[in-house]
Amino acid sequence: MIFLLTRTILIWLLVYFCKNSVRVKQRSRIGDSKRILALNVNRFRGDLELLDQDDRITILRMPYLWQGRLYYWFFGEELETEPSEVLRQRKQYRQFLERFLSRLYRLLDIDLVLGSGIHYKVAEDWGAISESLGYSYVVLHREGYMGSPFEDEYIAAPGQMGKRFPGSMLIFQTQRHREIVVKSGFVSESNSAVSGVMRMDDFIRASCSTIPQSTVFKSDRRKRITLFSFGPSTGFITVPPIWPIDPENYLMEMCYKTHVLVARYAVNHADIDVTIKTKWGGRWLEEIHKILGEHGIESSDVENLEILTESSAQELIGKSDVVVGYGSTTLLEAAIVGLPVIVPRFDELLRDDFKKYLLYPDIDEAFNIAEGPDKLERLIEENLANPGIDEQQMTARKRAFTRYISSLNGDAVERSIKLLLSVESA
Repeated sequence: MIFLLTRTILIWLLVYFCKNSVRVKQRSRIGDSKRILALNVNRFRGDLELLDQDDRITILRMPYLWQGRLYYWFFGEELETEPSEVLRQRKQYRQFLERFLSRLYRLLDIDLVLGSGIHYKVAEDWGAISESLGYSYVVLHREGYMGSPFEDEYIAAPGQMGKRFPGSMLIFQTQRHREIVVKSGFVSESNSAVSGVMRMDDFIRASCSTIPQSTVFKSDRRKRITLFSFGPSTGFITVPPIWPIDPENYLMEMCYKTHVLVARYAVNHADIDVTIKTKWGGRWLEEIHKILGEHGIESSDVENLEILTESSAQELIGKSDVVVGYGSTTLLEAAIVGLPVIVPRFDELLRDDFKKYLLYPDIDEAFNIAEGPDKLERLIEENLANPGIDEQQMTARKRAFTRYISSLNGDAVERSIKLLLSVESA
């Protein structure tokens, strides 16, 4: 009896502290506004803020600290791999979550639990138990899809191995991604849908309402080349760091040569501004400086060369005349506004054993493909001089954007809200 009382008190204390850490925009409950508890909030990349602007939706944000703390409390910092031990830990964890979440959800007065990806282990048990308690678990799967044969195999594997989605609805960004996962058996057609990319709505509307960039006369400023930086393991999904410790096993030659060529273009053309945009700082920046330094280029000594981390990709696209890159959605964003987009495809990617990792393999007509360093430099020269995009290529770009990113209607936010509102209690 004392043990049960102590356990109950402990759970209520955890519920109390957890409840008080949940963040929510202050607004009174309006009519049938749906209160949604979001997990892994840092993985939504601005989507929650877009949803929270609508009075039909109220977003409550669960700090990841609580999810992680409780998960590792049961599973330990060094995760077990022995199947029977993992099952034992999961059983204990889910028994705890049943008691903990049933109390927490009543106090928070929520209607639905929202995840940001199907591959986040820390959210998986929360979702399954939420569903069993009668609170629908929905996942807005925020991962992009780039179409390589390896990626197709990777995202189909969980379903083919018998794993099933534990929630009420799984929402994808693109139809092709949904088709692969449904075919694998992971989720049914009736429990899945497509919303598009919410953060793209404003960009799409602005792009479709303006003259394509390549047709605008830009004599009032210097020309600019932007390289959206990529690491050697881009496209190798199972290799955690984009800059692995063994780059020679991945796209090292193509990656290094592309960065050096673009930087050297700045050295040799003082009248052209060159920007290298990294996805984040730290190791990524260190590797770029190291590669350039090994080829005698110190970026600080080249006035027209800048290496940026924090700048908005869409802002840079608006300032650019030519875009270079590999394996990034920014290439299609630049393409849809009418910029020349050059994609390197040489060295490792010409080998048979690397072809399964080729990203965007079926939309060559949307880009200018450089099959070697010489071709890359020549395309930069040609596109700076003649940046025009013909109607046939623009049509191909729109088709590619819809296939791999989002609908050109710019209605992903509204579609997402309608899908969330359509979900009934589990």
